[in-house]
Parts: sequence; C-alpha cells; structure tokens
Amino acid sequence: MERHVLELAALLFLLVSGSDSLECYSCDGIHDITTCRNITTCGANQACYHRMRADASGNVMDVGCVDHAMCVDPGSISSLIGRSLIQLRQTSSNCSECCSTDRCNDQLCSHNLPSACVDDETVDCAKMSSLFNVCAGNYEHAAMICPRFCNLCNFTNGNWADWSSWSSCTITCGSTTQMRTRTCTNPAPASHGKNCQGPSTDYTSCVRDSCPVDGGWGSWTTWGSCSASCGVALQHRTRYCDSPPPARFGDHCFGDSLDYRTCILQGCTDGGWTTWTSWGTCSASCDGGFHQRSRQCTNPPASAYGHQCDGPNVDVGACNTQQCPQTDGGWTAWSSWSTCPSTILCVGGIHQRYRECSNPKPSVYGQQCHGVSVDTQSCNTCQYANIQNTSKLSL
Repeated sequence: MERHVLELAALLFLLVSGSDSLECYSCDGIHDITTCRNITTCGANQACYHRMRADASGNVMDVGCVDHAMCVDPGSISSLIGRSLIQLRQTSSNCSECCSTDRCNDQLCSHNLPSACVDDETVDCAKMSSLFNVCAGNYEHAAMICPRFCNLCNFTNGNWADWSSWSSCTITCGSTTQMRTRTCTNPAPASHGKNCQGPSTDYTSCVRDSCPVDGGWGSWTTWGSCSASCGVALQHRTRYCDSPPPARFGDHCFGDSLDYRTCILQGCTDGGWTTWTSWGTCSASCDGGFHQRSRQCTNPPASAYGHQCDGPNVDVGACNTQQCPQTDGGWTAWSSWSTCPSTILCVGGIHQRYRECSNPKPSVYGQQCHGVSVDTQSCNTCQYANIQNTSKLSL
C-alpha cells in the first residue's frame, strides 16, 4: 500500500505544473486563512502545505513550503491523499495536507466530510482505480478521495465509548484489583473501518489496611534421640509457628508444638536365678514322701523387654523312702463321757466316750486295733425312782 501511495503522489505531481518557482501562501499561527497574503517562492522539490493545529489560543493554521518527501510520508506532516477520518469527524484541528500548484494551500483541510459521500472533483477516481486500485487496501484514504466510487460512503473507523465505572472494591483489608471496560461503539467500525486500538479492559489496585496474618505450623523436625540406651524410652520432635508467624493480631497456631513417641530398644538386662532354697519338710517319715524347694528370677530381675529366666522356679523331690517298721496299732485311753443329753432325772438318755488307734499308729503293714472306737451307755435313768421312794419314807 505504501508503494501505491508513493506512485499516486508522483502521478499527482506530474499532473500539475511542477516548476522550481512554485508560489505558496506562507503564514504561521493564524486563525483566519483569508488574512494570510504573504507569498513565498518554494525551492526545487518542494510543494505547498497547509497544517491545522491547536494551541493555547485555539485552532491555528500554518501554511508554507515543504519538501516533497514530507508530503508522501504518513509519519510526517501528511500525505497528499489523506487525513485521519476520526480527526475529520471529531475536530477540525490536527490536519495536514499538500498541493503542488501556485497558491493552492489556502483551501486545504476543507474537503467535504465522508458523510457527504462526494468524490474529490480534482481526482479521477475511475482512472486512479484502474492505475493504482485506489479502492483497495487503504480504505481510509479511499473514503476521503473517492467515497462514492469506492462504495465507502458508510466507512467508519471504530472509536471507544466512555469507560464504565470501576468495579466495586469488596475487601476490608489487603489489596485487590478493580476493573473497568469500554466498548468500540462510539461509533462501531463499519464498511472496512478500523477497529479501535488499545485495550478494552483497564485495571487498578484497591488497597486497604494490611490484613491480620494467622500463624501456620512449619514442618516437624526429625525425631530426636531416645531418652535411654536400652529398654523403653521416649523421643520427641518439634515444630514452630513460623509458616507464617502470626502478625497484626492474627491468631497463633492451634495444636501442640511437641510430639512424643516411645522407642523400644534391646532389653537392658536378662533375668537370672537365685540359688535354690533348702528342701522343705518331707510329707512322710518313711515309705516315701515328697518335699520341695524354690528359687526366684531376681538375680538380677529382667528389665523391660529383657529375657525372663528359663526353667521352673519350683523343684519337687522324693524323701524318706525307707520302709517303715511293722507296728500293730494300740488304743489310746478312753476320753471322758460326754454330757448326758437329758437333764431330767429318771427320764434317761445316752452319752458317749471315744478312743483312737494311734497308740501307736499301725505302720503300713501293721495290724489295726481290735474293738470299737466309740462306747455308749444310758444316763439319768434310776435316780427319779430313788428320790420318790425316799420322799415316801420321810412322810
């Protein structure tokens, strides 16, 4: 497209008289172009130009001579075939145009707006289209010169609508981001018009007072050493409330900072037997009996998880196994008579006496005592009759 612009500029310069003594109006900072009557003669390779700009006093105009290269460079004053349509629609300032006939720069920047849809009478749009395809590519320039021919009467570059209100800042502490948006609808682009340039979303920070920081536990340390070298012991580990530490009245960490567990080591001491005690009394004096002895697993006692003593703690053995001598049994003396169960005279009762076959006790093969071990007889039987007869005699 840049090549087409250069070719179009060259053609326009060839169509007009291009003598080295081109005359142009020359004034700076004027408000009314009709007041400028200064004429200047341009040098070789120069054209007339007209520029509208804004300063503190309002819109002013500059007219004079400018190098040809400035007329075809869109980045400088302007080109022969264009101004910004947005500028044309919104303001009459910031317009720059060139021409190449004597005193032609008093009526520049006053073309019809595209909305009038009138082709530039100084340009043969059909010829420009056949030579340079003016209707294609740079639609903005085409809409300025040949809007009707190029069917660009509705050409509109997009323009941003106003920003929306900022989104609400809902936080009570800390910081967050607020957002606002805008749409490319003032106007929306139409008929090959350019879309709006720039972001449709804008962000800003909403900062409140710093929030409280609640404490968080760090990782547990490794387990410490056991508290003993054998048996059962304890070991512990720690953690700290530093991930993060509490700040600005935040809560401290909940829970314990110490953790314990048991550690079971090898037994410190195995148990050992004491010496056997002396044998106890024999259960029989002859013909075989039993006696026993004992020992304790306390020499030393087994520590926690140490081994207990192996073997029994009680030993039983035979004793007095010699045969007892053969002895026949003999009675003991009779016991005293038991109390008579009846206390009424001459009614009668029975009382008893006892003896045992243990004087001596018969041996295993000795004879048992002959006779009975219990003797009974009547008691309180005759005394009442004797008392009655005695009473009669006394009468």
